[in-house]
Amino acid sequence: MLVYVNNFDLSGNAAAERALQSVCGWIQFKTNEDFDVEMLKSSGNYKFDNITVRTFCAVALEPKMYSVLLTHPDRDIKGRHWETEIGIKEEGGKTKFSILLKVNDISTQVRGNVVTTRPLVVKYLSDSKLLKQDTVGLKVKFLNNKEDIRALKWEIYRPERIYPLVLVSKNRLIHNIRLQQQLLGLAQVVVFPEETDDGLVESELTKRYSVWDGAVNIVQPLFGNDETPKLLSFKRSN
Repeated sequence: MLVYVNNFDLSGNAAAERALQSVCGWIQFKTNEDFDVEMLKSSGNYKFDNITVRTFCAVALEPKMYSVLLTHPDRDIKGRHWETEIGIKEEGGKTKFSILLKVNDISTQVRGNVVTTRPLVVKYLSDSKLLKQDTVGLKVKFLNNKEDIRALKWEIYRPERIYPLVLVSKNRLIHNIRLQQQLLGLAQVVVFPEETDDGLVESELTKRYSVWDGAVNIVQPLFGNDETPKLLSFKRSN
């Protein structure tokens, strides 16, 4: 079962090397064992108790590519294994980072819900300032006035937008910054002010794209028309 997948464009000097260092730090955290960049730059298999790390590389010619596969069992559910696949590609001075997280159950008898999560290595990349400034969701977008709401209408209908907008109204149950951290690179969180005039919002955005009373509205990109699909909307119970 696929849990998480994402791609990032990296920036800065020696971005590939710094990304490898971030991956090493993540592996050290997961395994509580020593692991260095040179181990990532060679193809090998490493076993740390119940965690397996496999590394592959192709660096003779561009594009230079590195990949890591980390596998470990679920802490609570027998028969379930987690796999994290990481790829780093360096070509022409540009570095791309891809990551995929999935779970594999050894049989249909395995029971237990899969909890969605963002791999910790993504936080390592963000903390290291490796992500490009135009990465989706680097920070929460807070609306402060009428002009911001009108600008949001333009963003909703902007044909070039290729990522979802997560519109959040006043809701004490949602930690906006934490939500954006989980959606880094995937979606942009937009938070409406507490004193939002619901009538103004509906008049500007239409009822379809408005949020109020604790609701969250996920607005997908345009796909050849102006009827932007709404993936999810829910309302907090009072």
